[in-house]
Amino acid sequence: MMSKEIKSSIIILLVSVMTIIMLPSKYEVIVAVLASITAASIGYLLKSIIVDFNLLKLIFSIYFKRTGFIRFSISYLYRIENKGKFLLVRSNRIKDYFQPVGGAYKYFENASEKFNKWNIRKDDKIKVDDKSDGDLRLQVPKKNVLKFLHWYRKAENREISCNREFYEELIQDDILSKENFPYVQYRKIKERTTGLQYSKYFKCWEILIFDIVEPVLNDAQKKEIEELYKKGNSENHIWADAQMIESEGHNLNAKEHEYRFGTQTKYII
Repeated sequence: MMSKEIKSSIIILLVSVMTIIMLPSKYEVIVAVLASITAASIGYLLKSIIVDFNLLKLIFSIYFKRTGFIRFSISYLYRIENKGKFLLVRSNRIKDYFQPVGGAYKYFENASEKFNKWNIRKDDKIKVDDKSDGDLRLQVPKKNVLKFLHWYRKAENREISCNREFYEELIQDDILSKENFPYVQYRKIKERTTGLQYSKYFKCWEILIFDIVEPVLNDAQKKEIEELYKKGNSENHIWADAQMIESEGHNLNAKEHEYRFGTQTKYII
């Protein structure tokens, strides 16, 4: 189904082209403006077609899988780097795992009406408790995947801030101080989507989406991060370079597997 934005761009493009053709040559300024609008519309259309094509390709691949539901997990991860190493924290669920600061976005109660209508249910692959209740880890009927993705992109009735997990994993656990980090500013640097994949662990088809963000630090915050780096690793956090993350915790210098990392850790590099 063609989006409203694409339809509007096509109309603007057609009107601009027809006006340029019909206008006398003496209206050079108007022609120039319309030509710019036409170029911008073509650029937007090309980008939209690529995005929509990738989405259609995804939906097409889903419909040919012999499954009724697709598991979605949608999260944000912090890329906190100092001197070529990345800050990882101990997992709350798997005690011997380290992973980036972050976690699943939450959906709000107002979303439940649509979820019930679309037969979307809570993910049954991970135990739902007080901390994980409301996570955007869901089982979505494959016939409603497109509706769900449109809902997610519109950011309606769901968490859009990445502050909660930063506070819980770094401030609440006393890795960083509340004095220097009463809040954290951050910027999104990329989105990583796995596409449709089969989870050997959960024995189901799934799509994982990660927003990768990095903190925008003031001078006091930079200083504290530097001091944390100098202290080295602890029971609850470590600093790992890209090589160790890519080799999933194997230390090439020590020639041994030193740590175990969550599978999502590689996406912050």
